Amino acid sequence: MSLTDGETTEKYVYDRRGNLTESYGYDEFGRDLYGNQGKIQPFGYTGYQYDRVSDTYFAQAREYAPGVGRFVETDIIKGFISMTYSLNGYGYCWGNPLKFVDLNGKWTIVIKGALNLTLLFGVNIDIGIAFDDNRNVAIQWSYSVPTVNDTMSIGIADVGAAIQMQRMWNTDTVYDLEGRASSIGVSGGYLSYFGVDLISASPMREMETIDGIQGQIGIGAGLDVHVTESYAQTIASWSKGTIHKGIILPELSERKGCEIYE
Repeated sequence: MSLTDGETTEKYVYDRRGNLTESYGYDEFGRDLYGNQGKIQPFGYTGYQYDRVSDTYFAQAREYAPGVGRFVETDIIKGFISMTYSLNGYGYCWGNPLKFVDLNGKWTIVIKGALNLTLLFGVNIDIGIAFDDNRNVAIQWSYSVPTVNDTMSIGIADVGAAIQMQRMWNTDTVYDLEGRASSIGVSGGYLSYFGVDLISASPMREMETIDGIQGQIGIGAGLDVHVTESYAQTIASWSKGTIHKGIILPELSERKGCEIYE
């Protein structure tokens, strides 16, 4: 049996008779003060899994080096231009782990209903529920309507109504789904309607990576190979008070990423 400090850091390990067999201590950036991390069990600072060979923690989406208080690879999720210090892709909790703890992975799942009509140029509207591994939940809708907010969809010809499931692996939270996204895919059928899309969380002109995949099934007719740029907005959300890349600000207490210590 093990006990944590209330923020998922393992502190004590007991045997089945209740005898203390191991205890752990860390400084603010996760350096092992007792020199015994990983000998009995692998989980340590903030619940990260420790690698004794590399002296790093597996922080879900990237490796964290407690000796320097930095990630050893850049975060795929970008920071905010309005807060330039957030653009450091290696930074851990914006240099303040006494107040913030990074619990991020990088996945979101969206289940939604969608309508689409394409005849060379298409119109797509959908609404659904999105959730992530930071326990944020949001009701969001997105659209692609030519000439509206720089969105567009170019394809062949089809019409359909479908249930869609979207799995994103390069987005921290449901809030990172807001704004522009782009996709390339195929859809169609006769009565039974199917489709699959590769999705980027960036506008088409800025697309560098494939960040997710979407499948759909419904009713409709036609055959379509399409390129789409859409825009998503949050209607309502429920959050634990988190913000992307390890930081929370009072005025943004329901946004993105890592948790704040009470």
